[in-house]
Amino acid sequence: MNGVVFFDANNGVAFGDPEGNEFEIYTSNNGGSTWTRVAAASVPNPLSGEYGYNGGFRHIGSTIWLPTNKGRLLKSTNMGVTWTVSQAPLTDFSGTSQSGNVHFSTVNNGCLLKKVNTTYTFYTTTNGGTTWSAATPYTGTYYVIDYVPNTNILVATSAGTPSGSAYSLDNGTSWTTIDSGAQRGALAMFDSSTGWCGGFSTDPLTGGIFKLSGNLSNEIFTPSKFKVYPSPANNFVTITAESTDAYSLKITDLSGKVMMNSELSGMDNTVDVSNYASGIYLFEIKSGNRTDTIKVVKN
Repeated sequence: MNGVVFFDANNGVAFGDPEGNEFEIYTSNNGGSTWTRVAAASVPNPLSGEYGYNGGFRHIGSTIWLPTNKGRLLKSTNMGVTWTVSQAPLTDFSGTSQSGNVHFSTVNNGCLLKKVNTTYTFYTTTNGGTTWSAATPYTGTYYVIDYVPNTNILVATSAGTPSGSAYSLDNGTSWTTIDSGAQRGALAMFDSSTGWCGGFSTDPLTGGIFKLSGNLSNEIFTPSKFKVYPSPANNFVTITAESTDAYSLKITDLSGKVMMNSELSGMDNTVDVSNYASGIYLFEIKSGNRTDTIKVVKN
């Protein structure tokens, strides 16, 4: 099997490479307790030498797309019961000299980023991958992409060279830099105000998973105007703001217990943490539409 996807608590599909002359696909309607192979008549025949991949598949609602080494997309709109196939504008989704990834924000709206050697081109679809627009040069710098669901907003990241992240409000036509020089790995957007991306952990307190909180295209992508120090701290932690705007501060431990929840103002505030147990605390600072969460270690 190349993958398993469940659409709800009961209905799922498991899929793999061709077995003999047919793709091996199974469905379950009882949470995976039993599986039924999809009939050959309900699945398009594989091309000679065609097989699937254990990455790159996408699913939204009851619809799922599976890429192959022949640049085709197997698609089911009814949780794997019946399937169609279409040719994407590339010859292989994960080849040595040519590859690509598809992404969808709805069952109809999607994009494809194609790589041939070191050249990237960009395509869009409005019919769920049945047909694709003409190729256009990819104008972004980062190549790991995810849609904000149900929108034309794309977010892109990279942990390579260059590293950083950016977003597009117009379905990939133009891009605005979020940050650069920071390693941003695989990402997942939940909505326009919440998303996550991977990072590299150099020790238990540095790096890891990064969270985006705020609204795309506003001030969340400017540098934080707050500094929280020292860390590690013994008795007091100082919060310094660039301006005297009021802001809220919530401090929680890693279990979620709220240690403090206050409204503050002024350029400098001091928090007494002398009675806190040793450990890691999250200082969540909210100012306007922006939220900054800063880790502080208490000795």
